[in-house]
Amino acid sequence: MNERLISVIVAAYNVEKYLDRCVKSLVEQTYPCLEIVLVDDGSTDSTSVICDEWARQDDRIVVIHKKNGGPSDARNAGIKRARGKWLGFVDGDDYVSTTMYEHLYQHRIERGITVCGYQTEENGNLYSCPGVDKNLQQREAVDLYMANEFRAMCNGEFTYWGSFAWNKLYDCSLFTDVSYPKGKKYEDMYIIFDLISQASSIQFIPDCEYIYVQHFSSITHEVNIINNSLQARVHQKEQLSKYWHIEDARIEQLIACEYFFILYRYASLSPEKRKQYHETAEKIWEKLREEGYDFFPIKMKVKLFLFVYFPSLFYLLKNINKR
Repeated sequence: MNERLISVIVAAYNVEKYLDRCVKSLVEQTYPCLEIVLVDDGSTDSTSVICDEWARQDDRIVVIHKKNGGPSDARNAGIKRARGKWLGFVDGDDYVSTTMYEHLYQHRIERGITVCGYQTEENGNLYSCPGVDKNLQQREAVDLYMANEFRAMCNGEFTYWGSFAWNKLYDCSLFTDVSYPKGKKYEDMYIIFDLISQASSIQFIPDCEYIYVQHFSSITHEVNIINNSLQARVHQKEQLSKYWHIEDARIEQLIACEYFFILYRYASLSPEKRKQYHETAEKIWEKLREEGYDFFPIKMKVKLFLFVYFPSLFYLLKNINKR
C-alpha cells in the first residue's frame, strides 16, 4: 500500500450537470499523490460518458460502472477498489478547493480522522461553516458531535462536525470492518460512531475547503413522512451504549427532534396527501409527548403547535412564503 496515496471516492448518479466541475476540482489538487475513483452508480444520463472521458485525460482516475445501488453501495464499491492509505469522499454534485487534500494530509492522523470546515453553495452564494483547530479523543469527539447536531437541528445551523463523509480524511484501516449500510438514506449517520470508536483521535482544522451544493426539492415528493434519519438516531443510541456505555440525554433529545421533523413533513403535505399519514402523525405526536420537548426553543414549540393542531394553516403559510 502506498503510504502517501489518498484515494478520493466520488459517488456519481445522474450528475451530468455538475460532474465536470467536481472532477476538475480534484484533478487540480495541489496534493500530487492522489487517486480519483469515480463510481458511476448506474446513471441513466451522460454521467458514465463524462467519467470515461475524464479517465482518458488523467491516469490518476479510475472508473467503476455498476448497477444502481444507492450512495452506500457506490461508496462501498469505491472503498473496495481504493489503493490508498488514506480515504476521502466527494459527492458528484459538489466540489472542493484546490488545497483541500494537501491541508488534510498535512494534519493526517494514523488510524484517525481529520476534519475541515466547508462552505455551502446556495443559488450561487457561498456561506462558510469554519471548523476549529483542536485534537479530540473519542469521548470528547462524541460529546462535540452531539452538541453540534443538537444546535444544527434546533437552530437550523450547519455544523463542521456532523455525520457527513465528505469534509474528512480517514485512515483506510478504519473501514476494515465498517461499511455503509446498503439501501439506507442518511447512511453516514449509521457509521459515524463505528468510525469514531476505532479512531486513535480526531483532528480538526478550520479551513473551509469543501463546497457543499444545496439542491432544494419539494417535501411533497417524499414517499413517507418517516425516513431513515429516525432509525439512524435510534441506532446511534445503541452504539453509544455499545462502545462507550453512554446514556446521554442528548441522544434522546436528538430522537425527539426527529419526531419534530416527521410532524413538519406531515404538515408540509397537501391536505389530500396528509390524510394518508394522519394516523402515523398521531402516533408520532404521542411518542413526542412521552419523550418530552420542554428543551425545544420557543420557535420550535410554536411550529410544533401549528404542525399538530393547525397543519392546514402551516401548509398555507409555508406556500405563501415560497411565492
